[in-house]
Amino acid sequence: MIERFLKSVSYLWHRWLPLRLSQLRQALTTPVRLPKPPKRLPLWAVIVLVACLLALLAWLLAPRPIAHSAYSMFRSLPEPVITEAYAIEERELRASGYYVGFCTYGVSLQIDVPQNWGNAETWDNRAREDGWQVDRTPEIGGVAQDEYGTSGSGHVGVVIDIQGENILIREMNYEGWNIMSERWTTAEDWDNFISKGVN
Repeated sequence: MIERFLKSVSYLWHRWLPLRLSQLRQALTTPVRLPKPPKRLPLWAVIVLVACLLALLAWLLAPRPIAHSAYSMFRSLPEPVITEAYAIEERELRASGYYVGFCTYGVSLQIDVPQNWGNAETWDNRAREDGWQVDRTPEIGGVAQDEYGTSGSGHVGVVIDIQGENILIREMNYEGWNIMSERWTTAEDWDNFISKGVN
């Protein structure tokens, strides 16, 4: 049995291994001949190549949603009545106790609110003092309040529509001074909601 094993080892070492090494050396040293490309591509290949390039360009140049706008969240909701921001004309301005062009003035143009509530950041406290309801539940015709806003003075707008957890706000001075506009938001974007009633 040991003799048979030794013969097998001798065969592998002296016959099989040299043969395989020779075949490997020949395979590595033999140059690979690639087929020559055609001098002129067929028409169907040109059409496919151009279509792929156009599809790639269309994908690269397609508009992308703005990350901080929550556009993708609201794109399936109905468009607001006012699709473009518009500037309030001078003849539409009226005395309301609030500076013209700011968010508080925009709310006073839409609903009757006391004239002494001050900046938007104080509206929740002033509303409680005047017996208005202040909570976390939006109501159509009520006020949405952000106590900080973009400048630290707060921001307010009027709730004009509710679609599930999404609310449509009509506001001034969000897209620019003295500009009234509309946008979809959620209740989580606001600190308080103010409406007439007993708190």
